[in-house]
Amino acid sequence: MDKKIKILSIDGGGIRGIIPGTILHYIETEIQKRPGQENTQLADHFDLIAGTSTGGILTCTYLVPDDKGKSKYSTEFALNIYLKTGPDIFSRSFWQKVKTLDGIAGAKYSAKTINKELDQYFGDHWIADLRRPCIITSYDITNRKTVFFNKLDGVDNPVRNYRVREVTRATSAAPTYFEPARISSENGTISTLVDGGVFANNPALCAYSEARALDFSKLDTPNDIAFPSAKDMMILSIGTGTVKESYHYDKAKKWGAIGWIKPVIDVMMSGNSETVNYQLNQIFDATKNGEYYHRIQPGLGEANAQMDDVSEQNLKALHQAGLQYISANQDQLNSIVDQILS
Repeated sequence: MDKKIKILSIDGGGIRGIIPGTILHYIETEIQKRPGQENTQLADHFDLIAGTSTGGILTCTYLVPDDKGKSKYSTEFALNIYLKTGPDIFSRSFWQKVKTLDGIAGAKYSAKTINKELDQYFGDHWIADLRRPCIITSYDITNRKTVFFNKLDGVDNPVRNYRVREVTRATSAAPTYFEPARISSENGTISTLVDGGVFANNPALCAYSEARALDFSKLDTPNDIAFPSAKDMMILSIGTGTVKESYHYDKAKKWGAIGWIKPVIDVMMSGNSETVNYQLNQIFDATKNGEYYHRIQPGLGEANAQMDDVSEQNLKALHQAGLQYISANQDQLNSIVDQILS
C-alpha cells in the first residue's frame, strides 16, 4: 500500500478506559510478535495520537518519554494503572459525601487523589516533551472556548506549554465528578478547564483536522507526508464501550434541572461519538479509502456503563469486555496491525 499517516484516537469514558487500554495492549503485543518489531512500542508506529478525558490520560501515558527517548510506559503498564488506581481515584470519604450532599452541592469526588496519581506518573514532563504530535481536548469555562493541547504548540512556546500532569487533569475534569482544573502554562498563564468530553468525547475528527494542517516531513514521526488528505491517512478510533441506556417518556417528562443532568451528559457524549464516526466514514468513503478508517466500539458485556463504577466486579467486567472484543474480532485487529506496519 501507499504510505499513510497513522492516527490513533481514544474516546473519553472514565474507568471504561480499561476497554481501549486492553485492546491497545493486544495491538502492541501483536506488533512485537512481528519480525524486527520485538523491541518497538505503540508510539513508534503512530504519527499522531488524540485523546479526550480518559483517552487523554492514555495518550500521555503512551507518549511520555524515558531518559533514552523511548516511551516510559508500556501499554500493559498503562492498563494496570487503571486496574490498580481506579478504586482510589473514584473513592469518597464520608465527609466528602456530607459536604457535597452526595454530589448535589459539589464535585462528587475530591481531586486530591487523581492529582497525586498524575503527578506520580508524569512528574515534571512538559507537553513539549511528548514523543509524537498529539491532540488532547479540554474546555475553558472562563473564556468559553475549546482548548486543544498539542505537543507542537508547546515546543519553544512557554505560552502554550503545560505540564503533562496538568494537561491530563484538565482533560479529565468531568463536570459533577471532579472540580474544574486550574492550571498554569510555562509562562504563568492560568486557565480554568473542564473535561474535553463536553464537546469532543470522540476526538478522531479533531485529530483528522490537525493532521491535515501538518507537514509531517518536518516532524520526527514514522511517515513524511506533507499536509495529508483522507486518502493519505489511516485512522484507528477506539471507544470506551457502547452506552445505550434508554430514557422513557413517562419518566423524562417529569425531570427538571437535576433530573436531566445525568441523561444530558450521557446523550451528549454518545451522540458526539456517533456523529464523528458518521462524518469520518463519509470522508474516507468519498476518497475511496474507507478500509483505512477503523472505528472500534466494543459492547460492555456484563460491565456497568457508569464511568465511576470501580467495584472489583466491574473492573474485571470491563477488562473482560475488552478481551471478548479481541477474541471475536481477532482477524480484524490483526489486519489493523498489518496496516500499521505496512
